[in-house]
Amino acid sequence: MSSAAGHVDRIAEIAARYRRAILDSSPHLVELGVMNNFPAGACGQACLLLGEHLWSRGQGLWRLASGMRPGEGPIVTHSWLVRDGLVVDITADQFDDVDTPVVVTLDDAWYQPWDRLGSRWARLDGTSGQDTPSLRQAYDHIDAVLTGGRAG
Repeated sequence: MSSAAGHVDRIAEIAARYRRAILDSSPHLVELGVMNNFPAGACGQACLLLGEHLWSRGQGLWRLASGMRPGEGPIVTHSWLVRDGLVVDITADQFDDVDTPVVVTLDDAWYQPWDRLGSRWARLDGTSGQDTPSLRQAYDHIDAVLTGGRAG
């Protein structure tokens, strides 16, 4: 296995574990007002949390990219993580045309049609503009679930 393939596999493993931990944390997250209907409508918060987790696990600094789906009808927005051409998305299955719960790919074809709304660092250190005490509490709870600690 090449180094690049190994890296993609490692990120996919981390992302899949993180998504499972979010699902396992769902009742507590709802109490905090975070990701109430995961994965629907939770992409931005999920990206910030996963981006922080990847950073804390030595997997580099990720960008939270966001876009608006073109077309008629209601406005649809979405967010995903990007780093060095690698896309990580743990909420894409909220859309009818995606059935994979965790997307980790170098092929960004599904994301190309989205009209870009911008990007920012996916961190909980104040640089995202989206940091809230409840989001930090959610991060700590999910981290405790991942590490087998007591989540409160």
